Amino acid sequence: MASHTASITIAALKNHLLPHGLDLVLPFASHSYLVSSTQLLRPLPSFPRNDNPLGILVGNSKAAWPQFLAWLGHDPSRIDLSDPFDTWANTHIVDAVSAVLGLNQLPSMASDAAGSRCCHVVHGDGAYHLLFSSMPPFDISFQRCSAATRECYLDETVHLALHKELGPWFGLRAILVLDIPCDESIVGLFPSEGYDPHYSHDQLKTLRSQTQPLFASLVPKFDVNKEGDAPTSKETERIRLSQVKISAPAKDEPWWAPWVAVRVMSGVMAGTKEEHTYAKEQMEYHYTKNKEILRKALER
Repeated sequence: MASHTASITIAALKNHLLPHGLDLVLPFASHSYLVSSTQLLRPLPSFPRNDNPLGILVGNSKAAWPQFLAWLGHDPSRIDLSDPFDTWANTHIVDAVSAVLGLNQLPSMASDAAGSRCCHVVHGDGAYHLLFSSMPPFDISFQRCSAATRECYLDETVHLALHKELGPWFGLRAILVLDIPCDESIVGLFPSEGYDPHYSHDQLKTLRSQTQPLFASLVPKFDVNKEGDAPTSKETERIRLSQVKISAPAKDEPWWAPWVAVRVMSGVMAGTKEEHTYAKEQMEYHYTKNKEILRKALER
């Protein structure tokens, strides 16, 4: 029975992933990914006789950070990988999928020049597809998949996904698509209704007024400083924010402070408990990829 197979698979994946801090394992129907989206999205991969397969979204809360640091501590040279966090997450997800589906090795795995394990789209013996948020194709919307699980809320004008408990403090790492049809037999796997933080009109208006200029600031602008050199990333961000009429961070604040402020605001409005907020070093690393943060963390 499809529901029994799906339940066993989801439980087994959780058993493998939760100890590593990859504590979001959320099922969804592939068709739900496209429903009510305002964007033109690439469909998720399907199967010859199953055009509405079961999807499983894998992500993490702040629980991933100490597990990631412990992984680095076992081999500090891992800091020199091109993206240590993505490598850590992808490695554990691949190992979990391999163990649960009874495969010894994923056929399309590869390593980049720095030794990071990665894959784009993996076709596992025709039984599943595995996609990573850190790899192309980038026109798969992981945020839209989070809304399809009905455990997250997404307003595509705000560009923020909120989990029903974690608020904005979670990351999305991979999508596993299984050749299990999402028919009536597995309806019980999903919440009956989607999560809604019930923002007021004024709250949504405030969030949109803050996030839209931030995303506008990502449009490349060829500014130069007084010496004629390209600005540093911090200077560039300050210039862009000022040009789109949003408060630039104070001199003693990092360039990414306005992005964090929007996340904090969205969580407060949704009633997210403060205990779910990322630690400062985790926030800073996710925004900057500064490996000195990792080195200092391992010295403690």
